[in-house]
Amino acid sequence: MRSWHWPKTLVARVVATVVLAVALAGVAVALLNYWQFKQAMATKSGLQQLGRYLEPALAGIANPQDAVTTVRALETVINASRHEAAAQGLTLAPCLFQLRDSNNQLLYSSALLGAQTLLAQGIQVNEQSIAGQQYRVVQTDLPRWSVRIAEPKLADTTVLQVIANDLLPALLLALPVALLPIWLAVRQGLKPLQRLSAQLQARSPNDLRAVGADLRYAELNAVAHAFNAVLDQLRDKMQREHAFVQDAAHELRTPMAVISAQAHLLVQAADAPQRAQAQAGLEQAIQRASHLAHQLLALASLGETSRPSAQRVDVAALLRNTLAALALAAMARKMEMSLEAPDQLFCTLDAAALQSIVQNLLDNALRYGRDGGRIAISLHTDSDGRQLRLLVADDGPGIPQAEQAHIFERFVRGSHPQAAGSGLGLAIARQAALALHGHITLGPGLDGQGAAFTLTVRLQPGQ
Repeated sequence: MRSWHWPKTLVARVVATVVLAVALAGVAVALLNYWQFKQAMATKSGLQQLGRYLEPALAGIANPQDAVTTVRALETVINASRHEAAAQGLTLAPCLFQLRDSNNQLLYSSALLGAQTLLAQGIQVNEQSIAGQQYRVVQTDLPRWSVRIAEPKLADTTVLQVIANDLLPALLLALPVALLPIWLAVRQGLKPLQRLSAQLQARSPNDLRAVGADLRYAELNAVAHAFNAVLDQLRDKMQREHAFVQDAAHELRTPMAVISAQAHLLVQAADAPQRAQAQAGLEQAIQRASHLAHQLLALASLGETSRPSAQRVDVAALLRNTLAALALAAMARKMEMSLEAPDQLFCTLDAAALQSIVQNLLDNALRYGRDGGRIAISLHTDSDGRQLRLLVADDGPGIPQAEQAHIFERFVRGSHPQAAGSGLGLAIARQAALALHGHITLGPGLDGQGAAFTLTVRLQPGQ
């Protein structure tokens, strides 16, 4: 047996929704009518109304035969309407009547009653079983006559069937009247979207221009604006990646040319000193090319959308381990490194991104700081534990004011004589900070000299 699935087209969904809404509205109206019928039966019986209709008809009659004729006529009219209900598929038992005079002498009794007496007391409604059918009985007393009327008690299913027979034609008439304008409105409203789809399909794969279609409706215009925003982001990303590839090719050209030249000199060297000099130059060029390739790979990995999930890391221990690994480089330049950090500081974040930031900021300080200078590192969180701050400051020559606005861009090395790196370290640090949902700022270094880089990462509660 195949299960029913909600229609996948918008028009079909709207039609199905309207049909369902009309059906639910019909059920709600039917239940309301059923509840009102039950309330009416409990507070105001139709039998009592019928008894009150008999009062003026019998009040002026003195002849018993005329009274009997009047009751018979009323019985015939009422039961004739109940027989007509059979055409609607309903089977309703007839109403029963008994007429007595002021001496309680029985003048008339419905044939179905036979010798059975209708039991009633005053104006109250009583229930009585007659011929296997449950009846509701009421009595109306006049000065000359007393009339007892019995009406079969309707089952709940019968009541609901009567209500449904009344409502169904109206619902069937209302459904197409409601469906047609909605279907036309949706069909007409989707035409601009269909035109937009055709326009996009006709485009070439490299066409990233904004969509200029006027979709007329606010909801569809929102789709176009969102699509244009995605195209803008994609276009910007492709432009950045294209510029990155060009810059990377340009930067790799120099070390590759040096490697080729030094290899040629090594082959052509006539004696050991020349070979040693060519070999040293070759090793230096290879090291520079390897460092550049490593930096490019690191920058590319930070730009990937699928980053490793955050993990709980002792940031203080990570910082101490990185400082220990760079101790020899600091000693070679007689630089003093100091660390101010707690013994332990656990945070939940991308450890690889944080390691990249620490490594590049310290490498930048070691590379551009002065011989015999100082590097101060501090690590702490704010008072409420919501922000992590890492500061790396030195007392070197610093960065000229004119160059500070571009230091985080790719392949920017500055005008300092020692600027022999790849120009990617700070760009990598900034990209890694973005991966941590943080940022890096530049400020004055130690004692007003050099430079200080501050990493700020906002931590989530519980991190």
